[in-house]
Amino acid sequence: MIKLSKEIEKALQIMGYHTLNEVQEQVIPLFLERKNIVVQSNTGSGKTAAYAIPLCEMIDWENLNVQVLVLTCTRELSVQVKEEFSHIGKFKKIKSTAIYGKEKMSYQVNALQQKCHVVSATPGRLIDHINRGTIDLSHVNYVVIDEADYMLDLGFNEQVKEILSYLPQNINKALFSATYPEKIQDLIETYFAPYEYLNLSGQLKIKHMFVETNDADEALIDTLDGCNAQSVIIFCERKDEVDDVCLTLKDQGFRHVKIHGDIFQEKRFENLQKFKTGQVRILVASDVAARGIDIDKVSHVIHYGLPSNKFDYVHRSGRTGRINEEGNSIVLIKDRKQLQILKDYTWEKFVEEKTSDLNTRVEKKNIGKQFSEAVEKIYLNAGKEKGIRTLDIIGAFGSIDGVNQDDIGVVEVLNKISYIEIFNGKAKYIVDQMKDKTIKKKKVRVEIAK
Repeated sequence: MIKLSKEIEKALQIMGYHTLNEVQEQVIPLFLERKNIVVQSNTGSGKTAAYAIPLCEMIDWENLNVQVLVLTCTRELSVQVKEEFSHIGKFKKIKSTAIYGKEKMSYQVNALQQKCHVVSATPGRLIDHINRGTIDLSHVNYVVIDEADYMLDLGFNEQVKEILSYLPQNINKALFSATYPEKIQDLIETYFAPYEYLNLSGQLKIKHMFVETNDADEALIDTLDGCNAQSVIIFCERKDEVDDVCLTLKDQGFRHVKIHGDIFQEKRFENLQKFKTGQVRILVASDVAARGIDIDKVSHVIHYGLPSNKFDYVHRSGRTGRINEEGNSIVLIKDRKQLQILKDYTWEKFVEEKTSDLNTRVEKKNIGKQFSEAVEKIYLNAGKEKGIRTLDIIGAFGSIDGVNQDDIGVVEVLNKISYIEIFNGKAKYIVDQMKDKTIKKKKVRVEIAK
């Protein structure tokens, strides 16, 4: 049995991790033993928690420097990884930051200048920070390469090697990949030896189906009308194809959201959140979303046409049938000659099955809301511009009778304001006690964050 600290156990209980799955049971001990690890596991197997749990356990909170670096292939995956570390490390006060392209550098520099234990980053933006001298990697003791097959497929091979060259010698490394192409083997043999290899791919509970049609739009609508779906992701090859499918869905009265590379990042995150929380049950996406988004209970994946290669099919289909859930992957094809290609993609028997009604409501768990019941937040109308630092806030709150460091969580000091997480239901008490107190001899407004 894996022994974890009470802070990690408390967070996992809130997140619903009452038992660990096979990937987590086998991977976590190897991290705790500080082994180099190469793991081949299906998309949706719970691998993010498999590395986030032990790394949160090992992080030294008092060390102000970046200790864990996770390389990710997409902005969405960077944010997902950051959130997973923030949730699992909530009661250890672990601070995580995501850095990726098309977000203002100044926001990321500000986050990196504060205490930051974990950085999840896309390779290009991370190299930008390295070249600008805005990130210090000299204290990193564990690096994780996530979705490695897709990362190298996108052409990040040389950037990954460059980043590894900047890291301290003899640090521990881990790599996770759903597939195992030759480029990954070369990277592993060069940078990871000696290492432990785990093949935990197993058999996903996905029913693979196809629809033969000369009219993809008509087949798509018939499939949606006929499928007993909790939530559906429709994958398209190109951005313009995503837009065209959305017009078809709108004409037929299907509520939906979409994501592709030409949509502003904030809007992409907003649309993903609507889909994750069940406000909308259909997501139309280009392959940018086939990697790195973690959504519970996607019952159906529909491929609007044949994917261009085996790896895209594996990762698209992996959005359904996640962590012991049953799933369905449906491909719209023009003729049965393409069926052999699909068999090559999956190594499984395809079935023809008419699919029934898109009215089943899905209950989505909102981890953020669950944490809000256990963690309160205080707002301060002062920050860096008034010379306020994290230690000043901790010192002021800690000087209150009945309040100690165990009651104070992550402190985020911005230019003009600050936010402080509070545990054990003491937020209102702290606000009341701070009415007549100062921080660094400055009068500040302290209130419950809205």
